[in-house]
Amino acid sequence: MFTGIIQGLGEILDIQKGPDKGEIFLAAPKDWKFRKGGSVSVNGVCLTVRECKNHRAVFDCMPETFKITNLGNLKKNDFVNLELPLTLQTQIGGHLVQGHVDGIGMISKIQKDGNSKIVTIQTSKELARYFIKKGSVSVDGVSLTITRVFPRSFEVSLIPVTLKETTLGRKKVGNTVNLEVDMMAKYVEKLIPSKGLYAASQHPAGSVR
Repeated sequence: MFTGIIQGLGEILDIQKGPDKGEIFLAAPKDWKFRKGGSVSVNGVCLTVRECKNHRAVFDCMPETFKITNLGNLKKNDFVNLELPLTLQTQIGGHLVQGHVDGIGMISKIQKDGNSKIVTIQTSKELARYFIKKGSVSVDGVSLTITRVFPRSFEVSLIPVTLKETTLGRKKVGNTVNLEVDMMAKYVEKLIPSKGLYAASQHPAGSVR
């Protein structure tokens, strides 16, 4: 479990993609120390450290990971957002993020807004239903607040610290991003009867089947 507050940028040293498996070789900031078997959020994807030495680590990736996330588009010398798992002592400055990417979005528009930027991200119809104004979303592992919602896209505002300390400041129109919706939205959807909230409110408690 993560919070979406990026702790550093990692650099891709090498990436190997095969039909059955893949490997990512990564260097974190020099003050990092990976732990073998530990979890790390890499661009919002929860990966397990296979091998490590100080601030360098190797991760195994299943073909499915490359298929449903943008990790498969990475190249040597690319940078990625990194976050270590939260602990019971961690401040949750963002929101609860699992590192389980729900889909890929595409940046369709970037506007300057003073010292910040407004970014529009196009997504699938299946994911769009989970986004609400002022709600939370993980974009490449960064916890962001949604400012506007459209049928197939949404907007987020990137403040100067986000632009400087994460890879989102380097993104351009047409680039892809990993999206993880607020997990609470998925739980609520699962628990609400298929006829919706209004139908549920018409029955006494415990009578909805």
